[in-house]
Amino acid sequence: MNSTDGRKLSWSKAVSKAERFLGKRPFLGSFILALLLCSSILVFIKPFFEWDDDYYVRFLLKGVVLSSVPSELNYLENPLLCLFLKNLYGFFPGVEWYGSFFVFSQFLSVWALLAAFNLGTNRCLKSVLFIVGCALLEVSFITELQWTTVATSAAIGAFLLFAAILKKGKTRHFNRALGLVFVLCVISILVRPDSFLLIAVAGLPGFIYWAKKIGRSFYRRDIILFSILTAVVSLGLVAFDDYCYFQDDAWRNSLDIFKQHNELFDFRDPVYTPQTRPFFDSIGWSANDLALFKYDYFMDPGTYSLEKLRLLNDHFPQFGFDKSDQDTFAKMFADIRFQTALLFIGSTLFLLQAEAFHFILLDILWTAVLLCFCHWYLKLPSRIFLPCLFLLGNLSVFLVPKGQKNLKDPLDRAFDKLKFIPMILVFFFACRALSIAGLVHLRQDRLEQDFRASVKALDPQDDQIFVTWGGSFPYAKNGAFDGDGFLKHFHAVSLDWFQRSPTTQDMMIQYGLRNVFKDLVDNPKAFLICDPEELNLYRSYMNEKFGEKVLFQPYFNSAQFTVYRVLSVKK
Repeated sequence: MNSTDGRKLSWSKAVSKAERFLGKRPFLGSFILALLLCSSILVFIKPFFEWDDDYYVRFLLKGVVLSSVPSELNYLENPLLCLFLKNLYGFFPGVEWYGSFFVFSQFLSVWALLAAFNLGTNRCLKSVLFIVGCALLEVSFITELQWTTVATSAAIGAFLLFAAILKKGKTRHFNRALGLVFVLCVISILVRPDSFLLIAVAGLPGFIYWAKKIGRSFYRRDIILFSILTAVVSLGLVAFDDYCYFQDDAWRNSLDIFKQHNELFDFRDPVYTPQTRPFFDSIGWSANDLALFKYDYFMDPGTYSLEKLRLLNDHFPQFGFDKSDQDTFAKMFADIRFQTALLFIGSTLFLLQAEAFHFILLDILWTAVLLCFCHWYLKLPSRIFLPCLFLLGNLSVFLVPKGQKNLKDPLDRAFDKLKFIPMILVFFFACRALSIAGLVHLRQDRLEQDFRASVKALDPQDDQIFVTWGGSFPYAKNGAFDGDGFLKHFHAVSLDWFQRSPTTQDMMIQYGLRNVFKDLVDNPKAFLICDPEELNLYRSYMNEKFGEKVLFQPYFNSAQFTVYRVLSVKK
């Protein structure tokens, strides 16, 4: 036996041992692999929250920046989860619990996906395909934390593990798998029920595919009881969320405003034209009022009342593909993560047998229809299309068969000749993912240092209030696990989705603000942080509503943000 044959034999034995270990202890093996994958990502790449929304939630849970009192109510996540996190912040303030919960949830999702693969056959190949082939999306989900993707990832992990149970039957791992599925379902519902629903719809063909295989098997009753229990708990959590908001008039009214705003802002495209002007005149809106709303200002309760927002939602249709220039098919196809995920799905097709290949093609078609529907009826940001592709990619890996294909099938014979292509593409994906993630990490780390230095130079005081408009103040430049002590004396009223909440109203009262724009004028303790294009909207608002002219004097300027004083123009 030559040295080459010896190395091949040693490699074959190592793979066989790993295959047996993963087969005997699928949950332990999957736990180790998930821990290695997630910890490796976190060691080399610092996680950030992708959008300001999650920073707002963290501030509200801690009672800093946006509020002086910790609160479990933020419109986004379930109050039960937020109450738990708020108390953790109270007992252990030095730990960033919100980001930790997100990362822990992503870890559980990865663990469930790997367990789903290891409950089947060809375990080593599937694990390698997942770890390497899905690297870019997994790196993105863990290091660019976002509440929607956390919820969708948990739902995807639950779906694939549940599929593995349906396929495998009632083994000694049955109860353990159901327990992890239940936890992930609860997490997904607690974080964002809409995301759970999205994955449930996206995975519908797969669920039907495996549910048919249950037939009248002896574990069918257990599956049905588990599904009923999960549904009841999920509905209970949703009902608890509604109860927390609707038991208080102020929160109920603000939640209605928030929902109407989201409906109009996200799913419709209201335009001010000669044809639509009579309608806007009937509700007392000028072109500037609409422009302010599109720039996410709806603080004025007279102009942006619940009744007027409902009339706008009723007047402008929700259907169409041109509602937002940020969420288009062109943007989706240009996203490097979309391209990579699509290539990975295409490469796994070469590994599938005929039945699984045809099923995946059907599922791809179903996903395409779902994305078209989302774009037409709702919206199409990356937090929708990337999880759908992530589900498809992992579903393809899940269906990789045991051993050799049946080469009597002409399709299998053709694919067998090209089976080296997926391995080349997988290597390409890994290199691409690492290079992109490394560049993003370097840029983010530099921006964070600049942001902290800018806040230090601003030197905010406790008796000062800063009105931050949209994303003009870059909260998202701070790391998800980095403390916000440098913002200790920075107090803000945010003109974002939370602006009509009782918490924001309390903050305004504390600093003597009733009408934000009017009370900023000639106020030595109040400042505006916004982008240059928003200044003209503010100026027109003051002229239209109060007949006052204002000018903006830069108070502080940095590469990260600009702070203005608002001064009246003396006649």
